[in-house]
Amino acid sequence: ALETYHADGNVADELAALEALATLSLDHADYENVLKYVDQGTSLAQEADNPQREGHMLALLGDLQTMLGRAPGAETAYKEAISAFERTEAEQDIGLTLDKLAGLYLELGRFDEVVTALERAIPIFERADCTDCLIGAFDKLGDAHFELVHNDQARASYTRVLSLARQADDLQGLFAALSKLGELLEDMGERDQALLCFQQA
Repeated sequence: ALETYHADGNVADELAALEALATLSLDHADYENVLKYVDQGTSLAQEADNPQREGHMLALLGDLQTMLGRAPGAETAYKEAISAFERTEAEQDIGLTLDKLAGLYLELGRFDEVVTALERAIPIFERADCTDCLIGAFDKLGDAHFELVHNDQARASYTRVLSLARQADDLQGLFAALSKLGELLEDMGERDQALLCFQQA
């Protein structure tokens, strides 16, 4: 299909095929082909002045760098993806990439930057009414505030996860939030409340 689209000069479908191939290659840990398709797709998207598709390619590159443990490269790719998305109306893509960037910062222990990224992403997810996105974002936000010993903010974040997980009937999210909230409450000296959370978990 990719060869046919290229031969026909069908740039839009060629870009879609390149992104699909890069995604499939990433799923199969075929890192060499991820790079090949991402490089082709990024160059073609730039030539075609398609910043949204360029952003998708750069986000995939960030995912690859994250999988390979190359944090600086991942950070750069995600930031470049966000810059590309900002040239379009792709607000949801911006939010999702900010969330990935926050996850990277959380692994690196850069907790203030986790908070900054998610404080920008969460309003986007709220406008899109994306419950799953919000559960993941507030969970990471709670973890960052917990590490920063911002107890009130961590409690508010984990409580929001509880509410969202109950609405979505997400038992795994509910279990994680109750466990984390219990740990936080125990640290705060609220042992009875902590015990209740652990029992519910």
